[in-house]
Amino acid sequence: MTEKKTPSQKEVRRIMRSETPRAKKLIWRPIIAGLLLLILLICGVSYAYLRSATNEILVNHSAKDKAKIQKGRPISVLIMGTDVGALGRNDAYVGNTDTMELLTINPTDGSSVITAIPRDTLVKITTKKGSIYEKINAAYALGGPKLAKKTVNELKVES
Repeated sequence: MTEKKTPSQKEVRRIMRSETPRAKKLIWRPIIAGLLLLILLICGVSYAYLRSATNEILVNHSAKDKAKIQKGRPISVLIMGTDVGALGRNDAYVGNTDTMELLTINPTDGSSVITAIPRDTLVKITTKKGSIYEKINAAYALGGPKLAKKTVNELKVES
């Protein structure tokens, strides 16, 4: 009968040290690879969506915008998020804009830029009753999308 030799504590520690780091590396590799893949996927979908929106705007445009595009000049589109409310308001309610963003598309190089307009920007709004100074987000409530567009066009931007 042969006796089995019991490993010493020193040998047990050596064996444990050599196996543990490899096991940890094997666990983290798929997690890191999965996260990188997820980030790449999100970036790709975001890029494709923005590119699609830009192409849609370039295709569906007015005759005035078509002339600008043919000359290679940038065009801008005002994007507004309006407050229609979910608190029992009727269809006649016209609220302020919650967000105003200006999308500028350059057809020459295919680039696009979105500029956020802070809704608390104090501007001069010209209505049928006269001019008043009000926050820019009130322009939509005072005159709809046409007045909001006119008010944004009159903004003076200094860099």
